Amino acid sequence: MVLSVIGAGKVAWHLSKRLHACGLHVRQVYSRQLDKALQLATEVNAKGINRWEDLDATGVDLIIIAVSDQAILEVAQQLSRQLVHPPLVVHTSGSSPLSWLSEALPRSGIFYPLQSFSWGRVPDFTTIPICIETAHPEDQNFLIQLGERISHQVRLTSESDRKQLHLAAVFVNNFVNELYQIGAEILAEKRLPFELLLPLIQETAAKVQALPPDQVQTGPALRGDLSTIERQLDLLEAHPDWRELYGLMTGLIRG
Repeated sequence: MVLSVIGAGKVAWHLSKRLHACGLHVRQVYSRQLDKALQLATEVNAKGINRWEDLDATGVDLIIIAVSDQAILEVAQQLSRQLVHPPLVVHTSGSSPLSWLSEALPRSGIFYPLQSFSWGRVPDFTTIPICIETAHPEDQNFLIQLGERISHQVRLTSESDRKQLHLAAVFVNNFVNELYQIGAEILAEKRLPFELLLPLIQETAAKVQALPPDQVQTGPALRGDLSTIERQLDLLEAHPDWRELYGLMTGLIRG
């Protein structure tokens, strides 16, 4: 299987390295910034390019678009102009529609790894759900086989399912991480280290792997401990946004 990658950000970096490690041949890595294309290309024994005219799809089975959501449509249109006979083209976004590709290209799909990727941390791809959608049923098996090369969890999803998954992921990842940041800043005001919260974070994450979230909730809101709630609201007087968020979350937990 031969593929090329459009993009050199976090998703492109980690996905390309995983595909290469599993024996797939990455031919080219495209990025508008040549230095980034060359860096990733070096990691996966590919050719780094930053000009569309240098993109060669001859003998390529798949092109993976791993760019920001805002750039997907532009890239799809560029590929439709540049390639006479484009291969199957997929994007890796959880929230962007398949139509952004299918309206410009004859064969298109989605190959969405449901995970948050960060620089300096190697993800365990075997545990990452790979969500697949294709414009044509005949391309499904190809992407399923590709997904099974890198992960133990491969799932066919509709567009509505995938968007719902991405929405849920924003809540449990992006929003939760912002709460971590608020907790870190609250502790920093008293020169306390964030590391004091790590055992609590780890235990909470461990519990929801064994029990439904509604069965592991604790704290003053669940207990109806109004005096503690009022005292903590007073502590947040200097931070009105955090105070408002505390009140909203307390109300949601109390029902």
